[in-house]
Amino acid sequence: MKKIFIGLLFCWIGQACAEPSAVISLSSIDVEIPTPIVIKAALHYPDTYTPDFDAMRRNLTQNQPLLLASFKLTKAEINPPEVSEGGFLNQTALYTLEPLREGEIPVSLLNIPFISKDAKNAPPVEIFTDVFTVHVTPPEALDKDPSTIGYPAPPLPLTPDIPISLSLANRQALIDNPALLAQEAIRNTRIVSQRSFPWSLLAALVLACAAFMLWKRWRLHQRELEAKRRQITPQQQASNDLMKLEKRGFQGAEQEFYQKLSDIVRIYIQDALHVNIIGETTEEFLSEASEEMRNRVDNLLHKADLVKFAHYRPSKQECEEALASAKALIKPRG
Repeated sequence: MKKIFIGLLFCWIGQACAEPSAVISLSSIDVEIPTPIVIKAALHYPDTYTPDFDAMRRNLTQNQPLLLASFKLTKAEINPPEVSEGGFLNQTALYTLEPLREGEIPVSLLNIPFISKDAKNAPPVEIFTDVFTVHVTPPEALDKDPSTIGYPAPPLPLTPDIPISLSLANRQALIDNPALLAQEAIRNTRIVSQRSFPWSLLAALVLACAAFMLWKRWRLHQRELEAKRRQITPQQQASNDLMKLEKRGFQGAEQEFYQKLSDIVRIYIQDALHVNIIGETTEEFLSEASEEMRNRVDNLLHKADLVKFAHYRPSKQECEEALASAKALIKPRG
């Protein structure tokens, strides 16, 4: 019984420590356009993992140049897994690639990820594969006709007139007709050399920017109008400040009350009458003010100076009289 338990334990440990493996093979490394090649991935992995076939398909095309594709994935065939010994699975994946240009072109699945079914406790495993170099040659028809420019691989789509891709039947028809092939090559060369500028797209972008700027200016104007509508007058502001000051009272704080009352009156005179009183002394202001203004604020401002500079403490009656004078000054005349 002990031996059976130890054997099962070693079997479990071997299975847990085993890692996936893969054998990658190509149907051929020398192909002629448009003969496809098949990449076969023979996978051997524990049943606790699952291959990421979507990542494998992406890896076949993501390492190609941005503007000059080398292969086009035309078919992906994933065979169902087969159970092997020791809790392993065998599975094959076949990817068919169609060459789009000639030359020495690298092909690789890059890394093959295996996702654990218990993702919380087991991280994914990656297998890095080799890079194969495939020698792609032009079709035999092109080799026999040196007047042709080359195989009409999909050119850079600078204009809507350039075909993005051709079907296999159209390509073969083009290859079997050297005269048509030469005309197609000349046409593609002419279109690429013209490199038409996308004026319509630029015009749409300019119009969109202009519309956005006009909308922003209109929005700003609306906010300014709204701010003006909400803005209170100097008289309303002074009335609100006097009401708050009166609610606070002046019992035991007559000096502070009188000083704040004087500040409210000075700010009101400057904002409502557009007179620079904040930066002047009381005598300077009264010397420039009208006789009516002097009669209304003379006593209030002089006593405020005494409170501020001579530490004079006004009585309750004087505070009440000063508050009444400030209200009379601010009150609109009917």
